[in-house]
Amino acid sequence: VDNIVVKDIKRQAFTFDLFYDKSLPEGPVTEKTPCFRNIHISNVTGTQVKQAGMILGINEMPIDNLTFNNINIEAETGFDITTAKNIEFHNVDISTTKGASFNVKQSSNLMFENIKSIKPIANTPILKIDNAQNIVVYNCFPMMPLDVFASVTGADAKGIVFVNNHFANAKRVVDVDKATQGAVVIK
Repeated sequence: VDNIVVKDIKRQAFTFDLFYDKSLPEGPVTEKTPCFRNIHISNVTGTQVKQAGMILGINEMPIDNLTFNNINIEAETGFDITTAKNIEFHNVDISTTKGASFNVKQSSNLMFENIKSIKPIANTPILKIDNAQNIVVYNCFPMMPLDVFASVTGADAKGIVFVNNHFANAKRVVDVDKATQGAVVIK
């Protein structure tokens, strides 16, 4: 999918939801298990969007290998990523009026390159990570002054690396809780 302009979206600009039937119990992977993988989206602009996006996998089949390139969205809330792996964001600007631009939960192997918010919210991180593993954040240079770029929480968080970034406009690079102090590396 390439070169899309969206406006006045009442739900999410991007929706990848495998948890659509909440009445089904978790079970083994079969040919009936839903699957989203190997999807690449680029050059999307959106305004007046309710939520930038949602990636919601299921434990037995996390959403796998999605790439977002050159995305600019103004939304009420940001991009939620839950139970996913091998997700990449390159040159993505998500400006919200409520909450973080990116919310990552229980996911692994994510890459964030040159992510930002042109309109950061006071005391709200651009990137919020909870119980996620193996995440690389690189080549980020927030242009607008902000209080904190990222927050990392959760006892299962590990392998969160910030490398080759320029955070001169951020008062704090990353907030961590006691459980995640060893999970974050800033190079």
